[in-house]
Amino acid sequence: MMGNVYDEKVRFCTHTISETQDALRLKLKEEGNETSLDLYAYILFVTPYIKVKPKFGNGNLTNEGFKESHILFQEINQDYLNDLFEGTI
Repeated sequence: MMGNVYDEKVRFCTHTISETQDALRLKLKEEGNETSLDLYAYILFVTPYIKVKPKFGNGNLTNEGFKESHILFQEINQDYLNDLFEGTI
């Protein structure tokens, strides 16, 4: 399990993916390609939030904090799908 928001997988979703996107956009532009490119990455937990929270970082990260770190939970109500596809993150 990941340990905190500085974990390699979390950083990929929050930082590396943006750097990759910028590099690809630049390459496309240099090649004269006007394709619009947006990359996103998320971690989807099957384990419920209530079980992950105390084991992640100092145990104080809110559900909103997880969302800001691009970590979503596949809870029974499936709100994570709305967050993912409506771009609320």
